[in-house]
Amino acid sequence: MREKLIRGYEKAFGVKPKMLYFSPGRVNIIGEHIDYNGGYVMPCAIDRGTYFVIRLNNTNTVNVYSMQFEDLNVVSF
Repeated sequence: MREKLIRGYEKAFGVKPKMLYFSPGRVNIIGEHIDYNGGYVMPCAIDRGTYFVIRLNNTNTVNVYSMQFEDLNVVSF
């Protein structure tokens, strides 16, 4: 997965990314949407999640590209 992300980034932006991150998904064994209301939950991380790679571009513009939505190309804001 790492190599695929790096190749996708290079294809979209023409340079190598500087950092790669993984944010694990989670499930709540008991409780859902109550953790932020002070309720009891039993969350645990799972092996599915979101990978992303980043690199500073020294501008005030954020450029985003998703390999899941390739037809959108690069979105900037």
